[in-house]
Amino acid sequence: MANQLKTTINELLWDEGEGCWFDFDIINLKLRKEFYPSNLSPLWAGAEKSPDDVLRVMEYMNKVGALVYPGGVPTSLAHPGEQWDFPNGWAPLQHLIVEALDRSGNSKAQSLAMELAEKWVSTNYKAFKQVGKMFEKVYITKEPQFEVRIF
Repeated sequence: MANQLKTTINELLWDEGEGCWFDFDIINLKLRKEFYPSNLSPLWAGAEKSPDDVLRVMEYMNKVGALVYPGGVPTSLAHPGEQWDFPNGWAPLQHLIVEALDRSGNSKAQSLAMELAEKWVSTNYKAFKQVGKMFEKVYITKEPQFEVRIF
């Protein structure tokens, strides 16, 4: 059953041209080709069909610009002003990417995983030193900026 699930994930979600997995729009019956860290969930789960998939995914992330930010990987590249989109980074998604790359066993992916982990930890350390608190999300585009909201 696990092998069938992996096969189905790749048949349904993998885009050979882009070299990445994407969400599937069940209404329009097509892939949603926007970048989200969750695109790496199949890699994290060990569902890749080939050892080269991790290299393709790294190329894709580089091509779309997801790896250029000093604070980590953005939650999305969309700019609608929502908290779960650009320019924010969220810890669980950073963890997913780092673990996915590291678990792949590919030395280039493992190096990228370490680089991304260092960026994220450094960003959060700077935030803590600056404000004395930890945040659920941080800006990944430049030195940490914080909005303290009281709810």
